[in-house]
Amino acid sequence: MMVVLLLSALMVMAYDFEVDGIYYRILPEEKQKVAVTYKEYLSEGLSSTSYLTYLNDYNGVLSIPNQVTYNDTIYTVSRIDDYAFFSCEIVYYRSVIEKIEKQENEYSITSVILPTTIESVGKNSFAYTDIESIEIPANVRFDTSSILSINAPFYGCTKLKEVIIHDNVVMAPCAFYECSVETVLLGNNVSFPKGEKFNPYPHIDPEILTCFTSPKLDIKFMDGVEVIVDEAFSEWTNIHKIQLPVSLKKIGKKAFYKLENLSEIELPEGLEVIGEEAFSYVGIQSLHIPQSVDSIGKSAFAECNSLSQINIPSNISYLGEGAFMNCNISKIEIPECMTEIPNNLFSGCKFKVFEIPDYITSIGHSVFSNCKQLEHIKFSKNLNKIGTNAFYGCTALKTLEIPENVGIIEYKAFMNCTALHTVSIPKETKIYSSAFEGCTRLQVVTIPDSLSSRTFYGCNSIKEIYINTTSANPIDDNNFTESVYDNAILYVSVGTAESFGKRRGWSNFYTIKEYDSGISVPTEVFLTIKDAAEGQVKLLLPQGCTQTLFIEPEEGWIVHSVTFNGNDVTGDLMEGNCFLVPALYADATICITYESPNNIAEEVIHGKSVKVKVQENAIHIDGMKDGETVSVYNLNGITIASAIADNGQVVLELPTNDTYIVKTLTKTVKVRL
Repeated sequence: MMVVLLLSALMVMAYDFEVDGIYYRILPEEKQKVAVTYKEYLSEGLSSTSYLTYLNDYNGVLSIPNQVTYNDTIYTVSRIDDYAFFSCEIVYYRSVIEKIEKQENEYSITSVILPTTIESVGKNSFAYTDIESIEIPANVRFDTSSILSINAPFYGCTKLKEVIIHDNVVMAPCAFYECSVETVLLGNNVSFPKGEKFNPYPHIDPEILTCFTSPKLDIKFMDGVEVIVDEAFSEWTNIHKIQLPVSLKKIGKKAFYKLENLSEIELPEGLEVIGEEAFSYVGIQSLHIPQSVDSIGKSAFAECNSLSQINIPSNISYLGEGAFMNCNISKIEIPECMTEIPNNLFSGCKFKVFEIPDYITSIGHSVFSNCKQLEHIKFSKNLNKIGTNAFYGCTALKTLEIPENVGIIEYKAFMNCTALHTVSIPKETKIYSSAFEGCTRLQVVTIPDSLSSRTFYGCNSIKEIYINTTSANPIDDNNFTESVYDNAILYVSVGTAESFGKRRGWSNFYTIKEYDSGISVPTEVFLTIKDAAEGQVKLLLPQGCTQTLFIEPEEGWIVHSVTFNGNDVTGDLMEGNCFLVPALYADATICITYESPNNIAEEVIHGKSVKVKVQENAIHIDGMKDGETVSVYNLNGITIASAIADNGQVVLELPTNDTYIVKTLTKTVKVRL
């Protein structure tokens, strides 16, 4: 049996008339209007597969007039048809487009001037042409019936570098797919619908595409543009530069959302509104917001991880939640026009120190949450509320002194502040549940006697609790963990120990002592540094703080020993002779001694390592041979003392507040008492 496949072919002229080498199709639905179209097409069919081949002979520079005359009738040119300038073959399988292929011929337009009368542009109209630039008149609407890249009007125009689009134009999805556009100049209210990359296999998830797919794009705006519409350039990751017009008044919601490769932009004076998420996830590093800006929307600059410098305009009337969330900001000033800090405003930022000005009365929800580098916060004297999660997860925050005016500390306000050592809370402050839960290093707290639940749950390091009120209100058992009840000391006002010992919650404490609540609980400690080179320094530091001590020996000397409260910590020195002073809860002393580098050679010769250190205001020399002599001199070379080693060591008690030179057989060491 022989099966014969019949191929049918039909050549069809697409145009109604031709003038000056341009083919026109009369639009039957519109009076005296025409479309620029292709010359002809060939239709072929074979079984379930069919082919449409569009043939054109447009070539070189093409200037399309606003009007054209045919048979004494004047027609207005209002449309560019599908495939108008594109010689191609379209393959259909069971009536569904499968692929489009360019037909190789000697014809291609290199430049086109569109008439200002154009109203609409069809699919694939300029595809694979050699145009280098295109200017699209105002009020043109491209065909948006298909969101697939295969129907893009400028598909594959690899020589196209510059695009100018005037006001009120609606572009097609994926309009410039696989073009090489570098610069785009835009008018007012230009719309760019997103599209999908064509895929003949529908079971594969589609790839979402923007209007331009070239790797590096610069965007400019025409003078007179006042508004950039919502989501105008959302997720255009290929934009590297944007030049905004001086006429700009408003940047819409998500206008520049996720422009990861945009590293800089200048906002013009006269700008008034920055919309929600307008610059979220953008790669900018610094930005000056003009004083003319009156409104900054929610999350406007959120997740700009490289943004380290920005300002808040002095007369701003609206600042949205999370405007600077998770930015790289380490310093910013809050203007006097603000009385509240909005929710999430600085969450995840990089502040080490933050001073809240006295005109601020309220801190919103999660304002400083997860600011993991924040070590110190100075509160406004007029602050009355600290919001839920306000400082949640601030793992470097060490001390807190809450102002007297604070009436409310809300839920989880300081939860998981794991470096927090001391907290002082006023008598009248209401503390919500879990306010300090999980502050694992918290050791000293001064609090009122009225707590919610789980206030200090998980704070297992608490050693001292000072109650600054006298009413002994009952509390839930879960405000503290069992180890705190067993090991911490509860200090209560004179005459109230018995009352606290009978109240629910407070009675769980094994040790309750009385103190004069009129005397302030100490919040500062002295650190004394006795440096053989620099002399003695006494520093007053916040209780619970840590310090990094940089030790710089004089020329001709090296560090010999470092003791902290009499304990040898020389081995704890980091690179560059840095010593990390542990958290201080009581006065402490550090002693530093130096030795001559020649000592190292002497030790090798004599096979003995001698250690000289300061402990309890005395010089201790260890590692000597029995019977060996040690001599001590002042800085003028006069002998102050000498001794003979017994059991390998010598202890010399000398006048304090002075520097000495200690000499043994193998060591010359400078010490400070």
